[in-house]
Amino acid sequence: MAAIRSAVAKQERAGNDVQSKDGVGIAFLLSLPRSGSTLFQRLLASHTAIESPTEPWLLVPLVYALRPAGAYTEYVHPSMATSLRDFVEDLPGGLSAYDEQVRSMVSNLYLQATSEGKRYFLDKTPRYGLIVHDLLRIFPDARYLFIWRSPLGILASLIRSFGDGRWNLHRHSADLFEALPNLIDASRELGDRAANVRFEDLVTQPERELRRVCDYLDLEYQPEMTTKFASVRPTHGDPVGTKSYREVSLEPLDKWTIDLANPLRRRWARRYLLWLGEDRLRWMGYDLDNLLRQLEDVPLAWHGTGSDAARILYGLGYNRARARALRRPSRGFPQPT
Repeated sequence: MAAIRSAVAKQERAGNDVQSKDGVGIAFLLSLPRSGSTLFQRLLASHTAIESPTEPWLLVPLVYALRPAGAYTEYVHPSMATSLRDFVEDLPGGLSAYDEQVRSMVSNLYLQATSEGKRYFLDKTPRYGLIVHDLLRIFPDARYLFIWRSPLGILASLIRSFGDGRWNLHRHSADLFEALPNLIDASRELGDRAANVRFEDLVTQPERELRRVCDYLDLEYQPEMTTKFASVRPTHGDPVGTKSYREVSLEPLDKWTIDLANPLRRRWARRYLLWLGEDRLRWMGYDLDNLLRQLEDVPLAWHGTGSDAARILYGLGYNRARARALRRPSRGFPQPT
């Protein structure tokens, strides 16, 4: 909040014609893709005090500008990032000076996107899981909302929504193997300074969960949020989540059993759960043994096994080639020693 007020003061001193909106704060909604974040965003944006018109992605390039690895560009990103970092380190304030300018610019843009009378600008960009520790450093006074979903539901939804039912998890290795651990670590670091919501609780008890979040944001709960959200459609972002549901529905809770039924998908999902481990899953609100039992209880189906086998092999090569292009180690399960 202090960041936006500071940006407003600077605008006024500079004679900027952007109208001051006192009391507007920044909130980040953080999650993996396919975790229910679009539903959560729409529910929150239906509150009269919250502005959340889109997925800005605004901070991704500003953070990656200082990372020599992780981006493949026409202008040779590693050389640019190294040179920029050298420049930043030579500034009197070093990285803190860069962070301050990023905070000021982004706060100003959020402010310009915020309607009169709103108290928060809510930025929901799923790829922020890759830069969440930078967010905490640049915006220490922001509000942070995390939404978690059972990894089984996430894996199935990635396949269904982004792969049209075909195996595609190699394309989401950054989310699954880097962003999710980042988000868990960040949530732990914030502790009571963040709000954590499980997708399963949001769809089964929306009023209870929204009341908790409103309390965290120091806002009065508005009962119409659970119905009014159907008319809230972000201008850019997740078209799947926006179009799929016009009411809070329990339907997504069991759909994963269809998408993870064949033996290859079950084996991969089991391995992923074990890789995440009991401690991480417990922080998210899930029990490892219970998830493994749920997976084993899914009736076995062989449909798509041959196609999956070919795509999994292709994915190994895809991730190696992608890692070389991004100049970083390949993400995925650790190789056996």
